[in-house]
Amino acid sequence: MFPVDVAEGMLRNRIEPAFSFMDEDAWYRTFRVLLDRFEGGDADWEQLLFHLWVARVINYTTTRALRGYDHAQRYLQSMVRGYVERAADSR
Repeated sequence: MFPVDVAEGMLRNRIEPAFSFMDEDAWYRTFRVLLDRFEGGDADWEQLLFHLWVARVINYTTTRALRGYDHAQRYLQSMVRGYVERAADSR
């Protein structure tokens, strides 16, 4: 279901917090699964989505946002463009 590296990264967080696994590629692959399978209103799905999103936000914050506003904005714009291209290529 979820990418193996993401599942393993989330499980490792039970032992020691580490969020480097949730880079933009891992988030894209995870988000694709969520689009196909997420069930709104299901407490388990909502909790999982929340934890996955937090992992992505912490990764982004510690690797991109700390470099400043301009860097963070350029990164986000580039990331979204990349996601759009990947989605178009997968059709």
